[in-house]
Formats: sequence, structure tokens, C-alpha cells
Amino acid sequence: MKIKIIDMASLVDRKLAPSTINSSTKVTLSLYNVRNVHPSDMTHIMCLIDLLARSNCIHKDVIYPRCEKVKSYCGRMGLFNLIPSYTYPNIVRQNRSLVELQKIDNENNDYIAGLVLESLKLNGLPIDHIKDDLHTAITEVANNVFYHSGNRENEGWGYFSAQFYPSIRTFEFSFCDLGIGFRGAFNRTFKLLGLASNKLIEKAMERHVSSIIDPMRGIGLNEVCNIVRAYKGEITIQSHDGYFHIPTSGKIVSRLHTENPFVGTSLDFRIKL
Repeated sequence: MKIKIIDMASLVDRKLAPSTINSSTKVTLSLYNVRNVHPSDMTHIMCLIDLLARSNCIHKDVIYPRCEKVKSYCGRMGLFNLIPSYTYPNIVRQNRSLVELQKIDNENNDYIAGLVLESLKLNGLPIDHIKDDLHTAITEVANNVFYHSGNRENEGWGYFSAQFYPSIRTFEFSFCDLGIGFRGAFNRTFKLLGLASNKLIEKAMERHVSSIIDPMRGIGLNEVCNIVRAYKGEITIQSHDGYFHIPTSGKIVSRLHTENPFVGTSLDFRIKL
């Protein structure tokens, strides 16, 4: 049996998904060169692993990260749960600053929001003034992954992770899927067909703009955007060749990344507490 080695660091750096994957291909995952441990990197890697697992092509071997920090982080985050026969010894699961990787594959995402609020409590942060807004932001984005990223409505899947940085009192949240993206979701209902990907993301941020034909939909992303702005945070969305960013200054950055399109959609936001 011929085993193909896939360098996960290269895929994450280039925001790609492995091509020509099928059950007749067996791959060994190499995390040897993975150096970054931010939630956005981990959610993307987990999406890639899940995609390979769905194709039943992961070989039981894995090439571990050479960076001990990354190796420990990957184990703590449950990154290798989908790899057959994989065991990671001596994992210390509890870490107050991390919200472990969570899979998004349904619309019951209150649990994920609850994990974030629990992390806030563990870090001694007051939550009464923010808990409702955070719950709304997290569940809205997670539900969007389920509703919109699949080939058909309500068949999407992806991953969520979060981390608190105590030195700067900032919480970072990351959502990632390898689905059809904003363009594919709107194409399903033949809406906004003439817009470039970055303009399409901008449009989706407006209230009552949705790829689903329902006058009550299209509120979620607009509300998430308002919440992030209210807490002087920042939000970044990449979907295929579209890039959209609202920094803390509030001046929107919107452009095309035609040379390095993202496979799927990633949404990250930060808020200062």
C-alpha cells in the first residue's frame, strides 16, 4: 500500500484543503512543521483531519510536531481524536485559558457558548454584563456553519475553538469549515450572483440579508458584527477569495485574495475584557 504524506503546516499556511482525496488513497499526517497554536490554526487543522477521516483515508501513523509546545497543545485540544489507534500520553486536559476544539454539526450550539462562559468564570472575569451578547455571537456563527456551509441547507459542519490571553485580557474565538463558502451558499438560491466574494461578505453583514429565502433570517452576522464593535473588538472573515476585516479602529478592510483563496470559510473575532 502506497502511503502519501500530507504536510498539515503547508496546507494551513496556504489555507488549502487536500485535493484528490478518496478512499483508495492512504495518507500519513505530518504535523512536524506546525509552529502556530492559535485557535484559527487549530480549527483549520481539525477540519482537514475530519475531511480526511470522512474519506476513510487516514493511515494510523502520524508524524508528531517537533515543537513541544505545539505537541502538548495538540494533545490537550483533542486534535487527534479522529486518527485511528492514536494515543497521546500524559495529557493535562484542564487549562483555564483554552476552550477545547468543539465540532459544529447541528444547531444545538448552546453547549459551546456555555463552555466559553465557564472559561470566563475560571479566569475570574466578570460575565454578567457580557454573557448574553457572547452567547448570541457564538451560537449565531456556529449555527451559520451548520445552516450554510454544506452542499445542502442544514448539512454543514466545522470546528470551533477559543483562547483567553490573560496578559492582554483578550478572548479570541475561531470558527472554520471547508464547505461551499458565502458564494456557494448564495448560489443555492440564485441570490447576489453578480457580487465579488469580498463584497458578498460585506452584504451578508447587513441585516436581513441571507442565502436562505426567509424574511426572518439574515440577522445573525449583523448582530455578531454589532456585538464585536460594541466591545471594541475585531472580526476577520475569509471565504474563498474574499477577505473582510473590521479592526478595532472600525475602518473596514475588504479585498480579494485571488492568488491564495481560502478553501471554505474562516471567521475569527476578538474582544477585550
